[in-house]
Amino acid sequence: MRGTHEAYIGDAVYVCLEHDQILLYTSDGLAISNEIFLEAEVVRNLVKWIDKYTHPDFRRALKRELTDGGKEGDREQGSQHSDQGNNDPA
Repeated sequence: MRGTHEAYIGDAVYVCLEHDQILLYTSDGLAISNEIFLEAEVVRNLVKWIDKYTHPDFRRALKRELTDGGKEGDREQGSQHSDQGNNDPA
């Protein structure tokens, strides 16, 4: 186990806190590989990048995942949204 609050987040990727950084890494269950340490500034810049460059549909889906685990979004899966001119974060 690495750091504290270790969790599997999907696709062989794990996350944990290690000192004052977030650690992302991949593992096949035996060996750890591809470690990425994220300082607070990097996380903040990643969130800003997501807000600036991703499509509004992606931001809405991400917001659903962060707030309710995507449960509410399941019923909207088949619908199409046309917000391409909208740059407001969801």
